[in-house]
Amino acid sequence: MSIGYRPEFATVVSANPGFFVLNPILDEFGMTICADRLPVLAWGIDANDYHPYPIVKGKIYFRESPFLMEPNGTIERLMMDRYWDYEDWLECQQLDFFNKKKKSR
Repeated sequence: MSIGYRPEFATVVSANPGFFVLNPILDEFGMTICADRLPVLAWGIDANDYHPYPIVKGKIYFRESPFLMEPNGTIERLMMDRYWDYEDWLECQQLDFFNKKKKSR
């Protein structure tokens, strides 16, 4: 796996089952229509601020804030947005798309 840089992790710990990174799938206009769920295999703990970053097969989300689905079904963007479930998240993504379209006119 080539990631182009070497993250500075204090440690890497195994993830408990049920955590997923959501990879949005867009239609031809750029609106989110669904998402792939990528299982979190481990957490890389940043050596500087001890912030956890998810590691999935083929990618380390270092210094990124992906959408994370938790075992209870809630979705959050690390330390930012929080959604009740997948349907709530998808609806908010689509509303954001339409609101950005309105502003650009």
